[in-house]
Amino acid sequence: MHTSRHFIGDRYYRPELNVLRCVAFLFVFLRHWLPATSDARVAALFQQRAAFFYDAVISSGFGVNLFFALSAFLICELLLREKQSTKAVAAKDFYIRRILRIWPLYYTGLTVGVLYALLRNGDRSSVRSLGWFAIFLSSVEIVRNGWPDNPMYPLWSISIEEQFYLIVPWLVKFGGRRLLYAGSAFVLILSNLYLFYLGRVGVTDSRLATDPLVQSESFVAGILLCLMLGGRIPKLPAWLRVLLFAAGLACWFCAVHWIHGRFVEETNPGSWFLIFGNALVASGAAMMLLAFLGASLTPGWAVYLGKISYGMYVFHALVSTMVLNSLPPAESHRALQYLVKMGIAIGLTVLAAAISYRYLESPFLRMKTKYTEVASAQTGFRR
Repeated sequence: MHTSRHFIGDRYYRPELNVLRCVAFLFVFLRHWLPATSDARVAALFQQRAAFFYDAVISSGFGVNLFFALSAFLICELLLREKQSTKAVAAKDFYIRRILRIWPLYYTGLTVGVLYALLRNGDRSSVRSLGWFAIFLSSVEIVRNGWPDNPMYPLWSISIEEQFYLIVPWLVKFGGRRLLYAGSAFVLILSNLYLFYLGRVGVTDSRLATDPLVQSESFVAGILLCLMLGGRIPKLPAWLRVLLFAAGLACWFCAVHWIHGRFVEETNPGSWFLIFGNALVASGAAMMLLAFLGASLTPGWAVYLGKISYGMYVFHALVSTMVLNSLPPAESHRALQYLVKMGIAIGLTVLAAAISYRYLESPFLRMKTKYTEVASAQTGFRR
């Protein structure tokens, strides 16, 4: 495997990772749009193979884990380059950059969620739930009361990313690569012991899916990939990239269909299933990231969609809810009508994200430059 470094001036620029963000968002969108349990349209189309369709839809929800692995990879890569360049890590500047990137759109999304709840039916329970989101403890609320009935519920993942940011700059600052290796090993051991416990006590799927310690394995996958590459970009043949991506998808599907690492409307499968299922999810995310890293196929439209994918992620559930509520319901056997609605939802989501990026996010992104030692040149999803 030949390797090369990729700089633009003092920037670490990987446009193909914006394409991967676009792909990861598409996975998440499909999970939230397509039916994952008994549905007449699916039964008519796939008949006895409907179960495979449902499990494929559920596994597409691991697009969130792909975001986690990608975020961890880029954050660690930039922090390690900063330490190599300046012999230090400016933690204060790191947190300012994160705040400027995450908080403006995040709190805008939560405000929209509050207004939606109050204007729809005065749902104060939903407002209280979003209060936990506001202090980045969404998993506490979901464990206690389940998923909130609000289109801003996908923002639970940002709480977990913010918790990741509390730890990683200090590991790089005080220990660099060695401490990142040690910390990753410690987290993997702790996470698997915790999964063993969760399997024994039979927790619900929503508890498992939103638990920070469980999701930490995907962050570790991104960190370890960063450490093993050591700043180098793999030059892989196209066929191997396709194979790696397909293997990642297979890992996700196996984690649901055979291992039952996600068990929507089913009982907890037990400790070893949870342990192996989550290992497959994290491994699949790492494979997909490696498949894209260094790829030369970077169509401009996909790079742009990756750049605005944070806004797409924030607004997609709200837009989907509005589309479903405003258009006439599709007949159960008319799958084409349903797909047309989905296309409209995607188009409106892109429009909302483009407006958000241009008028809300960009002014704050420009402010990041004076707090940046090694620029990524990628103003995309939650770096």
